[in-house]
Amino acid sequence: MLFRSHVVAFVDSNPVHHGKPLLGIPIVSPVEITGRVEPIVITTTLHQESVATQIRDMGLPNDIVFLA
Repeated sequence: MLFRSHVVAFVDSNPVHHGKPLLGIPIVSPVEITGRVEPIVITTTLHQESVATQIRDMGLPNDIVFLA
């Protein structure tokens, strides 16, 4: 279940948020997750398909988890 997950970072494409913490967890740019192996949880339902496409276009092999 998601509430039992260990979140290592939040990813946001808006540079205004980069380097700021959210619940004590860093917000990073998409390029900063290259080479990470953790699953990626997409928390937006409105744009989830476009976010998933961006993840694949970056060449990231991580599992993708959708909330809905």
